[in-house]
Amino acid sequence: MDEIKSSDVVLFFLKIGAFFLGLLLILFFITSAVTGISMFNEEIMKLLTVLFGITVFIVIILALALVGAIFGLSKSPVRNTGSMVVKDNALKYEYRDENSRKRKKSFSLTNIDRYLNDYKEMYLPDDLRLYKADPNKKSSAINLMVETSDKRKLSLKDLYFEDADQYNRICAFLDRISDKDEIDLEFRLRKYVAQENILYAGEDAVRTFKELRKEISDKTIKAQIDRTIENIRKTSTCIDQIDRDDQMRKLYDNYMDMLVEILKNYATLEKHEKRPEELNKAKEKLLQTFELINSAFDALISGKEEEKIEELEADAQSLEDIRKEETAVANKE
Repeated sequence: MDEIKSSDVVLFFLKIGAFFLGLLLILFFITSAVTGISMFNEEIMKLLTVLFGITVFIVIILALALVGAIFGLSKSPVRNTGSMVVKDNALKYEYRDENSRKRKKSFSLTNIDRYLNDYKEMYLPDDLRLYKADPNKKSSAINLMVETSDKRKLSLKDLYFEDADQYNRICAFLDRISDKDEIDLEFRLRKYVAQENILYAGEDAVRTFKELRKEISDKTIKAQIDRTIENIRKTSTCIDQIDRDDQMRKLYDNYMDMLVEILKNYATLEKHEKRPEELNKAKEKLLQTFELINSAFDALISGKEEEKIEELEADAQSLEDIRKEETAVANKE
């Protein structure tokens, strides 16, 4: 429901009062014309005063009823608010599909509720913790509480109005595990949390690569960026089949950060470096980095990751040296 302004309500009832007053005056004018009795006759004026008082009383009652209805609606425990739904054992959230279009989805909290009834709390990505404000009530956006890493506590409803993106991320994770039974969640919850953190890192990396791609003109580098984005997306779709979560985490937390920084430095050099030989040298090192990381992605996706990950780890110092060297060169420009 759209927000109703108090000034609009007052104006509405003033119009109603004016309408009834006008109606009474017209009625008395017609009566006077038909009967020949003056409108200003004492008895007529008394009757007019009584009827006007009754009209004002009715208008006041209607106004109070409307205000009560609006107040009751605002306090209703079950309602839709944008992409949030306040309802027992259900949540609604917003996400972007593969074409970056906004979509809305609702899902059941039945399994989550059962888990919280038995284990009292649930660990979430980003070092968050989920629990029920009232253990005796069903899970909902009001009853589900989130505790942050700095011990701040707020309901999912409050989180929605404070940080809708964070709310949507939590809901997306809960939706992903909502079909898991209590035993599955008991033994695999930490794995699901670790995977979700990897997915978050992948989403952030894709956004960064797309922004950097706009700043770079070299077609070979652009092609490598596209290849890396595609590998991140492939990894996201088959993450349940990849058993080496520790290797995935290293790839994202360590080597992906190095690649992003080297790419940023190259973008700076491409804009300002006037010596072709220096730019070609930086490009060669960047392509080397891309090849190492994309080969590791390919290995993880194909299930033959051990050799490539070990190769990447063996070259970690080389990547760090490239990062430091490129950073120093870029800072001179």
